[in-house]
Amino acid sequence: MRHTSLKKNKTDNVEPAAENSLRYFVALTAAIDDTIKPFLAAEERVTEEIEKMYRARCKLVQLQVTR
Repeated sequence: MRHTSLKKNKTDNVEPAAENSLRYFVALTAAIDDTIKPFLAAEERVTEEIEKMYRARCKLVQLQVTR
């Protein structure tokens, strides 16, 4: 049962990683959000479609981080 809290990381004889603060993940989402827009605009798409995809991607990343 390596995925229970009692045996986690003990099967592999490793130390658990330090907890990461939410502020680091929030900062990371901003960087990810900024880099995706030029990628979406690189293909020939309508501006409205690019904005919709950009907003959907931002929501997806933010939901994943706050889970």
